[in-house]
Amino acid sequence: MLKLLSFVSSHNFTPLSNFIGGIQFQSAFTPTNHFFHLARVFSSISHSQSKMEADSYMFGPYKIDKKEVFYSTDLSYALVNLRPLLPGHVLVCPRREVKRFGDLSADETSDLWLTAQKVGKQLESYHKASSLTFAIQLDVKEKEMKQSLDLDKERKDRSIEEMAEEADEYRKLF
Repeated sequence: MLKLLSFVSSHNFTPLSNFIGGIQFQSAFTPTNHFFHLARVFSSISHSQSKMEADSYMFGPYKIDKKEVFYSTDLSYALVNLRPLLPGHVLVCPRREVKRFGDLSADETSDLWLTAQKVGKQLESYHKASSLTFAIQLDVKEKEMKQSLDLDKERKDRSIEEMAEEADEYRKLF
């Protein structure tokens, strides 16, 4: 499973360069940053609230409650994070699961970046941030990556109500 990871928006940060599955990414870890976590990859740009309500969503083996989804296209969806690092740390996923970035079709790849741009622009404005950083993570190293992102602080799962409330706020941006 391919994931896009760590959309960072901040005023000041010091990047940490890492290599995950051979693909470089930069992330920043300071209390003033807002993370936008992009996971697995995205697609088509026609948002439809009624379509979003009718669809079901999967994240790998996990079924995603539609209340967690705040943006949806024909080929992708954006949802809030179960364990966000900071406010604004969200996931954007493709409808179709792929193992590698190169497995995406041209339309999916285009939509991936257009969706990232659209969601990123809205959340950057919402959180009054000044920059964005995107990265790709492959599952091969996901466990190691997760450990490095924990920052010696155990984060607890949020309730569906808490995530639904955040998704409602973000949904208003679109």
